[in-house]
Amino acid sequence: GGSVLTDREALRRAVHEIYRWYREGWRVVAVPSALAGETDRRLREAHQTSARPGAHAVASAIALGETESAAALGLALDRAGVPARVLSPGAIELLADGPPLDATPRSVRTGPIERALDAGVCIVPGFLAIGPTGETVTL
Repeated sequence: GGSVLTDREALRRAVHEIYRWYREGWRVVAVPSALAGETDRRLREAHQTSARPGAHAVASAIALGETESAAALGLALDRAGVPARVLSPGAIELLADGPPLDATPRSVRTGPIERALDAGVCIVPGFLAIGPTGETVTL
């Protein structure tokens, strides 16, 4: 999360750490969160846009930072020659119940994760899941 992924330079350090484990033969699932400050920035933006933003809209706004970080990590791994696949919460059917901004994970489909691991590193954005009716929720 933001305490580790403080900036783009931290992404390069994460690539080195992931590659170290991958090179040693481990199957690596990386779960990055947004870069430092991104979630707070997106929350401020949501509240500046609407006096009372809906929880589902806020969760979707927050999700942008998480998915951007996962994509950036995937690109950085690619640049380093480490095969990686970025999977969305929908792709792995990471389902959750409860409030849109504090949901509890219920289930996940592991098949897509296993296939991604067979090809290299699997990256799944952290903090996100799919709610009971298909909406983005945060954990």
